[in-house]
Amino acid sequence: MILLFFLLIAIPYVIMKLMTNFESRQSTKNQRNWILMSLVQGQCWGPFLWLRLQTLHGEYPLRRRLVLITLELSYSAGSIGAFLVVGDMILHDIICHKV
Repeated sequence: MILLFFLLIAIPYVIMKLMTNFESRQSTKNQRNWILMSLVQGQCWGPFLWLRLQTLHGEYPLRRRLVLITLELSYSAGSIGAFLVVGDMILHDIICHKV
């Protein structure tokens, strides 16, 4: 089971290595950082938030709800930033722009 867990974590990085060889080419350092930050953040926070939300039942004190909302917003910031960066990359790519 633990081997499967580590395999699932490694798959996105293996795919990126095969497709790009981790060479910068036309992307900027900022673009690569946003995309990798989103991936790492999703792998770290996603399971934690899912497990945390699974354990909460019934009425929640306001303080606990505010903590969860703050965690969810901090988790989504990297994903939103990566989404915007990828959209900008698509708009500036000549081949994608023609399609």
